[in-house]
Amino acid sequence: MFSGGFSDRKIVLLCEGNFGVIESKIASAFIRYNEEQCVAVINTEYAGQNVSDVLGWGHGIPIVATFAEAFKYEPDTLLIGVSVQGNSFPEAWRPFLVEAISNKLDIVAGLNFKLNDDAEFAALAQEHQVKLIDTKSVPQDIDLSRGRAENVDALIIHTVGTDCRVGKKTTALELTLEAKKRGIKANFGATGQTGIMISGTGICVDSVIVDFLGGATEKVVLDAAEGADWAVIEGQASIAHPAFAGGTMGMLYGAMPDALILCHHHNREKHYGYERPIPALQDLIEMYETVTKLSKPAKVVGVSLNTYPLSDEEAKVAIAELERELNLPVTDTVKFGAGKLVDALIDFEKNK
Repeated sequence: MFSGGFSDRKIVLLCEGNFGVIESKIASAFIRYNEEQCVAVINTEYAGQNVSDVLGWGHGIPIVATFAEAFKYEPDTLLIGVSVQGNSFPEAWRPFLVEAISNKLDIVAGLNFKLNDDAEFAALAQEHQVKLIDTKSVPQDIDLSRGRAENVDALIIHTVGTDCRVGKKTTALELTLEAKKRGIKANFGATGQTGIMISGTGICVDSVIVDFLGGATEKVVLDAAEGADWAVIEGQASIAHPAFAGGTMGMLYGAMPDALILCHHHNREKHYGYERPIPALQDLIEMYETVTKLSKPAKVVGVSLNTYPLSDEEAKVAIAELERELNLPVTDTVKFGAGKLVDALIDFEKNK
């Protein structure tokens, strides 16, 4: 479990319109790592069921259809558990938020649409003295990237992807937890809204002006590396993604990683939301390693394979096939843990 900035709260998650492992990735990840803080999920499609019936984890957390039902579990915070592309706000959610604010719940959101800029929400929040927490808000003191990550003592580990929504955040979290179990001082560096919600620290890099993207990533690295043996930095998107590759590149320059863990969703052939094919994994490994040579050379030392929704046995077959293909350690960190990747990182550090 991570004890982040919301660890002392009783949280109801708004997932109206989408709820599932992939469909509501904010909620599914938050529940996995902060289950004890979650009292209910709002989603009319699955109302009456248990969260574990849908996700496979979150046992005992009820799914309800209305805020009134959720309020019976005495939450003090409503967290929006579904991401929204672009700057829009789903108006179907407005009554839920109005009701929550009117009942003195703080609101946590990771949207490009800022709740604090909405006149109705801001006025209600002031009236009822509650906080609107926009995790995509960016600090004003971010500098340009200065190459300072090159000088940290910690091993910098960066999860990179073949696409969006393949498990970069989850892999980074699982690596951090496994390393800590072994006595390694590992810190997780969040670069997205969900990672910030889980850990309570970080910068949401997709809200940063592009000139300062490297500097924002550099700051996450410096903060995570302080007093640590390992700084495990959450990656975003993919170097080959038709829309978001620029962000991935900027992060690589700012992070200046030593080691990379490539993350991939088994059998995904096209980029999420696009018709463009995902390149072969060996080609992507070579691309990532080539790009890092322009700042500080990094090595892909293992692969995190998201095998959802395969069975454990099917997943083991897929993992073995990919290990033979790439000659690298491969695992599904959710099904089988991150031990194999931590072993590879320890070996890499010894021989570095």
